[in-house]
Amino acid sequence: MQDGVITVDPSDETLMLHYAQGQVAAFNTLYARHETSMWRYVYRSVQNRATADELVQDVWFAIARAATSYEPQRNGAKWKTWAFTMAHHRIVDHWRTLKSHTSIDAQDDQAIQLRAQLIADSGFGPLRQIESREQAQALIAAVDTLPADQREAFLLQ
Repeated sequence: MQDGVITVDPSDETLMLHYAQGQVAAFNTLYARHETSMWRYVYRSVQNRATADELVQDVWFAIARAATSYEPQRNGAKWKTWAFTMAHHRIVDHWRTLKSHTSIDAQDDQAIQLRAQLIADSGFGPLRQIESREQAQALIAAVDTLPADQREAFLLQ
């Protein structure tokens, strides 16, 4: 209470709506409230300070760009849930871009090494190894027959 007036901090949702209307101070308040928790959330996922700094900066820019389209009542989620979901998506994008993809069907050195890594020494003789290769080829053929969406989901998993 200040001078007989009850002061209530505006909600994050209200602040975002005010920022969308051009009140920069509202964004500054949101940033001050959540900058540390956002950074910690991202850092726990990437385990690198510089990468966390970069990703968090990307998230805050995305939040600022999305201000005019932000609608708190549309999905019923709190602002913090919405913002941290944006952070999660940015983390996923980060890991996705770092992941190198090699086809096991290719004939280059990297693909040959990958196939060699995938073939574990089972301790079985040559006959069992041939059966294992045939089973692997049958699995690849079965995956190739799946509809595109199911094949993609299977391969991503």
